[in-house]
Amino acid sequence: MSSTQEILIIWDNSPTYAPTVAMKDSLESQGFNVTMSTVSESSWNNTNPSLRGFDVVIRFNGSTYSSEMPTAGQTALVDFVETGNGAYVQFEWDAYEYNNGLMQSMEDLILFERTSGSETAITLSEVSAQANHPVLANVPSSFGLTTGFNVGSIRSFSS
Repeated sequence: MSSTQEILIIWDNSPTYAPTVAMKDSLESQGFNVTMSTVSESSWNNTNPSLRGFDVVIRFNGSTYSSEMPTAGQTALVDFVETGNGAYVQFEWDAYEYNNGLMQSMEDLILFERTSGSETAITLSEVSAQANHPVLANVPSSFGLTTGFNVGSIRSFSS
């Protein structure tokens, strides 16, 4: 990997959606080079942009879960992970899509089996023993959000 890690954010709401921009800004303030996809995740097909040259991919899928990513994009992400090209972070709505017959090419990257789900308002608070963990840098010690969640189990993989 390069000395300065190259991160691709594949967005869902819009490239100007405040939480997505906040993530980008936070990563850049930590010294990472961050590129935003030119289309939403439901249109991303590994040409807008290609994964070439990226060390990490962060893919949001919270508002586009009813629209499937093109197979070319799904296949590119699976290949990116399975060939060890870099790290990949995704979000839970993939299990919902998979359970509804979408995102079938992403099965190897979907960590959860979904039986149902719900939405609720929650407050997240740091655990004092973990307060200095680098993941929590520039994150408020407590914040609230409304979120959806999966009810299900961890997917079993043969290898």
